[in-house]
Amino acid sequence: MIGLELALPLLWQTLVVPGQWSALELWAALSTRPALCLQQTPAAIASGQPAEMVLFNPQQTWTVEPRSLKSLSANTPWLGQPIMGQVIKAW
Repeated sequence: MIGLELALPLLWQTLVVPGQWSALELWAALSTRPALCLQQTPAAIASGQPAEMVLFNPQQTWTVEPRSLKSLSANTPWLGQPIMGQVIKAW
């Protein structure tokens, strides 16, 4: 989904780079807070438990182009725009 694919880098460059949020505030907003809003226990990284991880390079600058997206859709207002921060791998 294209919105999710660009969410972390766009929020990083919009909130963290200018200093409105810390990196930890952004991580919490994207990880534990959604579970808390749904009155669920946030997931924790623990031995033997499944985990969803993201490797993110906050200094990588890239341009949003159809070939750079995992989504089959290229319908985004950020097409052709430079973005600071890139997800390197998610698992």
